[in-house]
Amino acid sequence: MSLATLQLRFDAGADSNLLALAYLDETMNVDADGNVQTQFLPSDTPYFLVHLDPLLVVNSIVCSSGTVRSLGLVMRSAQADLDVATDEDTQELEYIPAVDPAFFWYGNTPAVTRQERSLQFSGDLPAAGRVSYQYRALSYQYVPPSLGPTQDWRTLIVVHVGGLT
Repeated sequence: MSLATLQLRFDAGADSNLLALAYLDETMNVDADGNVQTQFLPSDTPYFLVHLDPLLVVNSIVCSSGTVRSLGLVMRSAQADLDVATDEDTQELEYIPAVDPAFFWYGNTPAVTRQERSLQFSGDLPAAGRVSYQYRALSYQYVPPSLGPTQDWRTLIVVHVGGLT
């Protein structure tokens, strides 16, 4: 059995109310058939992403076994359904968009005001639609130690996040 745990920790002085996410990269972790992998063999080298508020930085990434390679900044796509009943409704995007999102509406077309991840709607409501956008993330690859194909192993990967200085 193989198990890798990914944790994100806020270092002293970092605002833990800001957005910080660490998660498997569904674009890079695909098998030969194009299916997203969420389980890995001991010899696999899974990819993961770190998405941070612009006021945060990755201070370090440490792991209990193996190593982590930094692959740099990447762009990824996200989509979300929007169902807005009144102008008091707000919706929060999962990631901070790198550029202005694109909206597609099924019928009524409200005005949208965005601040970071938060969307506020006004005008032609109620409305149902979809938002698509690009976001930035830091890409990493976990490289396990040399293991036999049936050897049990576990590792803990810890991403330490700090505030800009």
